[in-house]
Amino acid sequence: MELLLARIHFAMAATFHFIFPPVTIGLSLLILIFQTLYLLKGKEVYNEISKLLVKILAIIFVVGVITGFTLSFAFGMYWAKFSKIAADLIGITITAEGVFAFFLEGVFLGLLLFGQNRIPKTMYWFSSLMVFLGTHLSAFFILATNSWMQTPAGHEIIRNAAGQIDKIIIVNWFEAIFNPSTIARMLHTTIACWITASLITSAIGAYYLLSRKNIDLGLMIFRVSFIVFALSAFSQFLTGHMQAMVAYKYQPAKVAAFEAIWDTQRGPNIPMSIIAIIDEKNQRNIINIEVPFLNSLLYGIEFFPPHFDLNIEIKGIKEFVKKLEDGTVVKEHPPVAITYYTFRIMIFLGTFFAILALIGLYMLYKNKLDNVKFLKLVLYSWPLPFISNTAGWYTAEIGRQPYIIYGVLKTKDAITPSLNTSNVLLTIIVLLALYLFLTYIAYQLITKIIKEHGNETEKAEILSSEPVKEV
Repeated sequence: MELLLARIHFAMAATFHFIFPPVTIGLSLLILIFQTLYLLKGKEVYNEISKLLVKILAIIFVVGVITGFTLSFAFGMYWAKFSKIAADLIGITITAEGVFAFFLEGVFLGLLLFGQNRIPKTMYWFSSLMVFLGTHLSAFFILATNSWMQTPAGHEIIRNAAGQIDKIIIVNWFEAIFNPSTIARMLHTTIACWITASLITSAIGAYYLLSRKNIDLGLMIFRVSFIVFALSAFSQFLTGHMQAMVAYKYQPAKVAAFEAIWDTQRGPNIPMSIIAIIDEKNQRNIINIEVPFLNSLLYGIEFFPPHFDLNIEIKGIKEFVKKLEDGTVVKEHPPVAITYYTFRIMIFLGTFFAILALIGLYMLYKNKLDNVKFLKLVLYSWPLPFISNTAGWYTAEIGRQPYIIYGVLKTKDAITPSLNTSNVLLTIIVLLALYLFLTYIAYQLITKIIKEHGNETEKAEILSSEPVKEV
């Protein structure tokens, strides 16, 4: 029970925390873009958009820091053995993340927030660059840590007299930080952050256009943000493929789970399941709609380095079920159903983003941003990246089970020995209430800022106020 509750607590803490960093990372890119345009072209509209996004970024940053603190404490509270065993790595990477998040990102965010019209334009632009670098470097160290847990490298295992793992020592820091999955995970996650923030800002632009106020402001936000969104949405297919290839090479049990393949399949015609009803108890798919050849194409084509071979093998889940001499069944694979479905939620939403990007680019090209139905579609789509991000994270983390450090340390062996069930349950309830409260406050503040900023710019007559024509 303690292990289950510890997992629930950490999943809840990570889920709520992961709402906020993608927005800060993506907004830092957009602020840098708008500040660059303002520096080069001198149009006040770019500065007005930047001011709006900085205010939103500040709120998200604060809530992200608060939820990040509780997530850090969870390592010591619930995963003391893991923290001790992996201290040589996480002690450095988590500290580095804090340095970049609090010092580089925090200090220059303060300049962006309070330095408007008080420091030179070039210094203000430099501050936006530093916030961009700070958020992305902060993300890099967290993702490098997680990647090492997925595909550990550059380490040496120290065992005690009983043969149990006592400590893991990093003997090659370059191999540990730039382990086999770091680059792919960094690219895939970073672009997901860009999709998240750019769709949110596109929705803000759509809101201004639909409200028939601040037309120039809404058009400029929408055009720039949506182009970033479209480029990110298309690029995500490539980075997603890179992630899949890493899993195929280093985590075959994860691939078996998120493809729901029970028996090993070989050859050039391995289909991909589009949707199925998973029956884990009987190790089968009750209903399974498949596309021929698709898995062979997905895992048989590699771009970095270029490689093409459709005669591949995908190991089935049954390969990772072992029966010991005493009759005990040991499962070396993750839960199949939840891994399979979260993987598909991510893929389906990623496909939706690409379709939305194509429609939006057509609207931009034809100058049809007066289409109310399309603007409403964008406006109401802003929560979807959060669902996609969460589903992708669940796929990666649940797909790593039963290991906390893949192939090295099992999750059940990493828990704090002295956990108390009632205390853990109470902590979950209290933190859930806190997280919901913080998320609600952040949402209310951001929506208020968006509405008030639109009213301020309209009253100042900085921008045009011609109504949007309905189709």
